[in-house]
Amino acid sequence: MRKLIVILLCFLLVTPALNGKRAQASGLSTETSIKQIETSGNLTMYLSNNGDLMSWTTIQDGSPNIKKVAGDIQQFSLDSSSGYIAIKSNGEVINKSNRFSNDEVDLKRIGKVKQVAHNIYEYRFINEKNELWAFSMNAWGNPVTQPEKVMDNVKQVSTSDSGTFIVTTKDELWAYGNSMSYAIDAGFELENGPVKIMDNVEKVQLGSDYDSFVIALKTNGEVWGWGKNPSYQIGKNLPDIVEEPSFIISDIIDLSVGANYSMAIDSEGQLWGWGGNIYGQIGNDSVDAVGTPKMVMQNVSKVATSLNDWDKATFVVRNDNTIWGWGSNSYNILSSSTSKDILTPIKIIEIQNKPSVVTGVYNNASEWAKPELVEAEKKGLLSPVINESFKAKITREKFSEIVIKFYEALTGESLATVAKNPFTDTVNAEVLKAYDLGIVKGISPSKFSPNNFITREEMSVMLIRALDKAKPEFDYNYDYFRFEDEKEFSTWSQSSIKLLRSMGIILGDTNNNFNPKKSTTIEEASVMVYRLLKAADK
Repeated sequence: MRKLIVILLCFLLVTPALNGKRAQASGLSTETSIKQIETSGNLTMYLSNNGDLMSWTTIQDGSPNIKKVAGDIQQFSLDSSSGYIAIKSNGEVINKSNRFSNDEVDLKRIGKVKQVAHNIYEYRFINEKNELWAFSMNAWGNPVTQPEKVMDNVKQVSTSDSGTFIVTTKDELWAYGNSMSYAIDAGFELENGPVKIMDNVEKVQLGSDYDSFVIALKTNGEVWGWGKNPSYQIGKNLPDIVEEPSFIISDIIDLSVGANYSMAIDSEGQLWGWGGNIYGQIGNDSVDAVGTPKMVMQNVSKVATSLNDWDKATFVVRNDNTIWGWGSNSYNILSSSTSKDILTPIKIIEIQNKPSVVTGVYNNASEWAKPELVEAEKKGLLSPVINESFKAKITREKFSEIVIKFYEALTGESLATVAKNPFTDTVNAEVLKAYDLGIVKGISPSKFSPNNFITREEMSVMLIRALDKAKPEFDYNYDYFRFEDEKEFSTWSQSSIKLLRSMGIILGDTNNNFNPKKSTTIEEASVMVYRLLKAADK
């Protein structure tokens, strides 16, 4: 134990004291619509600023098969077997890890979660109180432990099967687990609980269990590493196991650590890579290991590396809102034109949606509606009516436009223009999209009557049709509470009204009546659509 303590003390003594965290250079713009991107080798996911979690597995006919898997997400974690855990903005955990069910593990005891890190067997959560909680699974998918609190004042965590490294709110690096796996001297007993490793750390990430190395980004932009080094994970001209922190590169603002390699972004937006490169995952047109950080490309804002030991690919988000990738292409996750690995960066996606702009100005809107109108505008639902009086009655045309925004928000896809038009009284593109999907019908084969006010039961039917089209697997497992005026429901609207009622989307008036034949206002319709989006977007 003395040996490691001396090593770490020497490291801390020669590291300059910091008065504050290093600022990003003003010349680098990272204002993209993507908040986070991760990859597992055969699955890539990205989180948009609007909370939409998107994914793709393969490139088909030159384009990725992108689909929206969840909404209202603030952060997510992807493991090497393509399982993921996502955290909603309200702290709720969405478990798609393929390893445990919520019935087996009591996640509620953690509280509201704001960050998760996991691999196949180990699960770490940071809650809104900055408490770190942890539990483990065994190889058969059974929980070894229930969530237990590990420590307080935690801001970031990285974990593997044999070690967990923690950055505190005071920028201290702590660790616990199997000390030998991460080349920490056997006398330094991490098995006994979290032990402080060093100060002034902004972020830490671990390589795979097989490669077992640690990369730490310090608050002054320096990157240090230690652990196994057969593929130059720490650097060239170093032993196969680097037992003390070794300097790698400076002026770094963010990094991502893969199974046996690392990629880092500097303050000018330049991307650097080093370590294993057998699949071309560094992106330098080679498959030779890179012993000294190599600059790969410029204008990069986000980077994702793969912890998968056998299929390693790298993805980046550039400042122009495009996603690029390179490395292993065995699942056609990079290109459909070849099954060979891609050794230099290629463009995969050009993201169309820009960061949300919220005006917060709603003409003549009621005070009760404004909080939800703000959220509806963030989701893009109000663009068809933003210049209207919100207390005005909503027409068939305007509601059709909002419903299409609802459908696109749920699917994460922008619908193509529809050429065929059976109506003689409208050429509205959104109306034609809704008609083409079967969400809305005309009042006759050739008439749509766009300016007619839509009734409450017509809106209900359109919303359920749109939800069924966007999410055919949606589970309507809710309790129904009857309305007093159910006898006034049209036969074709009854089931839709009851479904929306059971979900709490529509409420009765003071007499518990729905008033199905009455019209409604723009603000009432907008709030109704937003509430359904919030309920369905899980």
